[in-house]
Amino acid sequence: MVAAYAELGVTEKQIEGRMNRARGQWTAADVADLGVVFNSLRRRETTVDQEFPERFTTEELAGGDPQ
Repeated sequence: MVAAYAELGVTEKQIEGRMNRARGQWTAADVADLGVVFNSLRRRETTVDQEFPERFTTEELAGGDPQ
């Protein structure tokens, strides 16, 4: 799934952000959701920006170093 999304320009970090959990913790429902989103992206029914919006921490928004 991660490799297929990479072909669309989606990173593992973006997927993990959408799932709210690390790759090794994805459930069968998470994988099914990703499959639906992937097919919708390939059919151009949605966009990567819509499905994987950029997220910022409060530190990043305040201009601080997130590390």
